[in-house]
Amino acid sequence: MITGYMEEMDHTLNSTFAGQEIAQRWSDLFIFERTFQEIKPDLIIELGTYLGALTHFFSLHGKVWTIDNMKRDIGNYTNVKYNIGDVFSTKIENTIAGIILDHSKVVFFCDNGNKIEEFKLYAKYLKKGDVIFVHDWNNEIMLKDIEYTIEVENLTPYLHELSIKYNSLLRGWIK
Repeated sequence: MITGYMEEMDHTLNSTFAGQEIAQRWSDLFIFERTFQEIKPDLIIELGTYLGALTHFFSLHGKVWTIDNMKRDIGNYTNVKYNIGDVFSTKIENTIAGIILDHSKVVFFCDNGNKIEEFKLYAKYLKKGDVIFVHDWNNEIMLKDIEYTIEVENLTPYLHELSIKYNSLLRGWIK
């Protein structure tokens, strides 16, 4: 049912989730849904909270650690740890590295404004079985931007065929 819907839908960014504006396409949510079913992460890390609709979506699938560079009114969720800060500061980097190590399976999402550098910085902390996603694929980030990191960190494409088939703005890699 969802597959047929995905093929027919208009792939614009004017989407909502639970009545709130969301910067992702429905096809992106479909990719995340599939990921959560397959990977079963015990933590989702989100760089870039924006209006919090994706954070809300993530919270339906488990524990979330999210950070943005400015205060946002995202609501109150018992399983969401909301942070404000610079994802490139040494303090935040060390915090995130520790959080990744403390959890058995992590899904990591780069969407805080500098996806290229976010990916390059945090991919090295992933453990076997962790997945990292970037948003705005082929718009703000391309393969040539992160190819070296993918190779060095021994990352394998994850759900790329579905992302392409459904015109998703996500691309993911598994460690």
